[in-house]
Amino acid sequence: MAALFVSFAVAAQTTITINSAEEFLKIGVDANYPLNGNYIQTADIDLGYRSVTSPIISGAFSGTYDGDGYSISYKATFEGSGHNHGSNNGDYALFGYVNGGTLRNMSVSGEVLLTANGANDMNVALLCGHSTNATIDHCNVAGSVSTYVNAQNGGGADAALLIGQADNTEIKYCSGSGNVVGVGWVGGLIGSCPSGTIKACTFSGQVEAIQPIGNNNNVVLKGYGGFAGGIVGMAGKTGDNVSSAGSTVTINLCYVNADITAGQVASGIASVAVGAGTATVTNSCAEGTLTGNTTNGNIPPGTAASDITNSRVQQSNTHDS
Repeated sequence: MAALFVSFAVAAQTTITINSAEEFLKIGVDANYPLNGNYIQTADIDLGYRSVTSPIISGAFSGTYDGDGYSISYKATFEGSGHNHGSNNGDYALFGYVNGGTLRNMSVSGEVLLTANGANDMNVALLCGHSTNATIDHCNVAGSVSTYVNAQNGGGADAALLIGQADNTEIKYCSGSGNVVGVGWVGGLIGSCPSGTIKACTFSGQVEAIQPIGNNNNVVLKGYGGFAGGIVGMAGKTGDNVSSAGSTVTINLCYVNADITAGQVASGIASVAVGAGTATVTNSCAEGTLTGNTTNGNIPPGTAASDITNSRVQQSNTHDS
């Protein structure tokens, strides 16, 4: 009986090698490539262009994927639909939803376009659409993420290069370079982060958060969207506007060099909404330019600056840092 237990334990720890696009695309589809598996990449992979209605890897990934420094490149047009809470519907990226899993040592490049008509509350990125209780470690992303969304009543998508929405996620030693533009909460690395820790991460490039348009074709002046940040587009609030006043986001040792534009608040590091938790930024630096909507030189109603300690912001037209 003891021998049986030992045999089972060894099998459970087996590492699965990924050395081609064909093998990568088996994750979550083939029984030998489970969503809770431990993977290591052994070659550069080009997934080519894909026009799809779901993420490249669907389902809740709870295993470990180690890129081991090898690259994954792809281009994708995702035809989006609204988020179905409790599932990964509405999450678009290389990995749609990472729940309790780990992505590390990955290098991902490409171009992503999310299109949707009247859909709200989506998450899109190059690497991971939505993460919960996850770890993202030593990952590099480069390229562009764009959303073309005919949003309704303040809807849209959380968009970024690394993660669309990060819940209670540890993000460390990650970098991103490129352009992100969308309707919703838009960040260089993370679109929205209700809670979690972000350490030693960098972003360079351009970020633009467009204010959603309501059903009457008027700009939605409050609620979802129009927030942009070099690291996080919206910190301390969930993507579905559920109040999260107790949430805390900690950002430390981060650097941004970017041009950031927003319909509401443009921030060098992270934007925060009043009553939506706190974001503490320490030992970080942001450079570049900021362009945001202001009223008589003040930030728009319902917004507030992050708590910044030992950090330096060198950006013109700074409305919230």
